[in-house]
Amino acid sequence: MRTISTIIAASLMTALAGMVHAQNFVNFDDPSIGNLQPVTTQYAAEGVVFSGITWDGQSVALDANQQDDPFDDVNPPSTPNALSDFYGGDPDSRAEVMQIEFLAPASDISFLYNPAGGDGVNTVFNVYNTSDALIESFSDLNASGDGVYYTETINMSDVGEVDIVAPDQGWGHYIDNLSFTESASAPDGGLTVALLGGAFVALAAMRRKIS
Repeated sequence: MRTISTIIAASLMTALAGMVHAQNFVNFDDPSIGNLQPVTTQYAAEGVVFSGITWDGQSVALDANQQDDPFDDVNPPSTPNALSDFYGGDPDSRAEVMQIEFLAPASDISFLYNPAGGDGVNTVFNVYNTSDALIESFSDLNASGDGVYYTETINMSDVGEVDIVAPDQGWGHYIDNLSFTESASAPDGGLTVALLGGAFVALAAMRRKIS
């Protein structure tokens, strides 16, 4: 019976692990999102929402942007959309901060970033944990305004938010193909007991059948 018990235990642990961790991917190409249309909670089911902060501190909804409308440097790696720092359907209105907020603790975060603003200055990436404490701040020297996408990676756990901070008010930039591992809350006691109970019932039934 050791083999049967081992199989059931392994299956139970796999089920529990699947409930706790999920790998999520967002490419901003939901068919309902058109060019210069806001991207806010459309990807809440994937565990992430988006917003912006203007240079005077106002919260705004960031817009999707497509190639050649109105600029030719968007170059979305997955078409048609990338997420821009534009807001209000106006590409001349650009947020100071692009906010990526995770609805559960996140880790293994990566995204493609296009620094399409002017040369000679660098974007700042601020990483906050789920208690809103700043845990990392970095600037990618590649991200200096050449319109090419670079892969940004954040190898930290318990991340609650990533802020992408523009270096000046004329800066336009884009992100695409965001991926992250979502760590959901551990199953509650009742659910865990139910899963264990089911496993033991299955084990007892198999023993009776063999007997």
